[in-house]
Amino acid sequence: LFAIDATTGVVTVIGNLDHDLNDTHSIEIIATSTDGSTSTGAFNITVTDADGTLPGGGDTDNPVGPVTDSNAL
Repeated sequence: LFAIDATTGVVTVIGNLDHDLNDTHSIEIIATSTDGSTSTGAFNITVTDADGTLPGGGDTDNPVGPVTDSNAL
């Protein structure tokens, strides 16, 4: 469900998180320095329930259209 960038250390979500199936995840990261020494860290990730709605009720007067190849992210 998670990936880490070996250069920056940024952890990203690569799978679907579902609060109803699992509201917490634990990961352990092992960092290795250029001299071969290591350091570990344990992290707990809490998944909140999105409830299927946007905060503030959502923006109902500004519809979003499809993304085309020319403006894809």
